[in-house]
Amino acid sequence: MHTFHKFAAAAALLAAGLAQAQVAGPSITLSPSAAMVNVGSNFTVNINITGVTDLYGWEVDLGFSPAARVSLTNQAIGPLFTGALLVPGTLNAGAGTLTNMAATLIGPTGVNGPGTIGALTFNALSVGQVNFSFARVLLLNSNLDQIFISNANWNPGQVTIVPEPATALLTVLGIALTAAAVRRRKPA
Repeated sequence: MHTFHKFAAAAALLAAGLAQAQVAGPSITLSPSAAMVNVGSNFTVNINITGVTDLYGWEVDLGFSPAARVSLTNQAIGPLFTGALLVPGTLNAGAGTLTNMAATLIGPTGVNGPGTIGALTFNALSVGQVNFSFARVLLLNSNLDQIFISNANWNPGQVTIVPEPATALLTVLGIALTAAAVRRRKPA
């Protein structure tokens, strides 16, 4: 029984150490966390990381909904991961998913710090709100060991697409002209 207690205590310490290591790990976010863009404009959603040490490779799955409001035009490496090999993700435009976007460094060591590791450029197709979120994130160090992430919700992003300023101005002008025409037709 004494051996069992030692084993249980060691297991509890190991579990507490693993939990603490996960809490102290890096945080990954999408930016902008909130933005407003015009229909027809391109905008970039960055994959950012903070508090990372020896990041050698990463892979992410992303979702964006509703998918019909945007089209993905480019996938790129971010400045923190310059010189890495990019494996573009597989796009399912109808479902609004990008799976298995990945990058790995070439060389013996990983990178440290906060910074942008990837970037996605979208074109705004229609008015409304689009939500971006991580579905899966895998981070590896130069030993190819998994790096655990501390933030549970992976900080989703949101973009609001608005009409082009000229379109909005023409709409307001049209409403004003229609209202003026209706007032003129009314008998006094």
